[in-house]
Amino acid sequence: MSKKKPARRKPMKKLKTAAQKESKRLEELRELFLRLKNLWPTPLSGDAARLFEQTEVKLGFHSKKKSETHFFDLLTQLKRVFAKQDMLFLRRQLTYQLAIPDSVPEIFGSSEEMAQILSDLVVGVCKFAPRKSALEVSLKNLQTRLGSVVELKLANVGSQAFSDAQRQHLFDQFYRTASLDSLSSEAKPHGMEETGGSIAYCRELLKKQGGQLWFEVSKEGRMEVTLILPAYDTSALPAPTSRISYKYEIHVRDFAKLRQRFGVDRSQRLVGQVEHFIRTLVRFPVDYVLSFPDKGQVVVVYESQEGSAQTVPARVSQRLKTESFRVGHKPTQLGFAYQLSRLV
Repeated sequence: MSKKKPARRKPMKKLKTAAQKESKRLEELRELFLRLKNLWPTPLSGDAARLFEQTEVKLGFHSKKKSETHFFDLLTQLKRVFAKQDMLFLRRQLTYQLAIPDSVPEIFGSSEEMAQILSDLVVGVCKFAPRKSALEVSLKNLQTRLGSVVELKLANVGSQAFSDAQRQHLFDQFYRTASLDSLSSEAKPHGMEETGGSIAYCRELLKKQGGQLWFEVSKEGRMEVTLILPAYDTSALPAPTSRISYKYEIHVRDFAKLRQRFGVDRSQRLVGQVEHFIRTLVRFPVDYVLSFPDKGQVVVVYESQEGSAQTVPARVSQRLKTESFRVGHKPTQLGFAYQLSRLV
């Protein structure tokens, strides 16, 4: 009498695969929910607050659990993030270079949110890194008025060149504006829209933990993200006052004529001089300063309490009236046009 063959376990395997897919989908929905909640433009109240609470229950977590703060080891977080992104590094043949001091203090905040921030930023910077290149990661211990902080820099080494339009689009996405929504799809490198929005989300999330974030993209394509992470208990600090982000645009008057007179290279270097001078007048790099040499434009993004928005524009415009810039050995007096707008 022949023995019966044991029943196949294919249904159980399919069930396990389906469960894994559902778990992954749930995690993606949770991340999308957190992004939406942190980018919501006004304090939650009324119907919006109830809707968010109901969604939290359906997604199986409560916001309090996600926002628990404590001291934790940053290096451990970094190792986990790089391990999680192993396939990305292998697929793009990327390596990373670490520059770390002998001792790094524990930082304070939500370790879960920090893991999400670091993962998003690593992916964003890697998107613009050429194959077989490296990601630079450096840590530095700094002392501020409030206490010790850790400066974390993430940068790609060499990348595709960006036009001024592309750099400004990424910059505008970072501050969630729509001033260049009409930019043609050919002018937007793959991932630019997503990366700008992702970095903006990380910035808002980090600000709630007492940290800071800014980024720079050079014309040569190097993207560098800098984080300032508190190594002191920020929960004891008073709640930050409500501040509004403003965008202050400085345009060099008759820039087309300057290009004809001095040539493209010299006129672009002239805009670079204006950019560096303006950086000395604001709280750079807390206030963001970026130049667009092809357009003869410098943009300052800063935060201010409502009613005090004119402080930075008044200081910058007054100093530019009397400042001269050099083309070769000749001092040149420039005229400027200004535009201030509120970022939403």
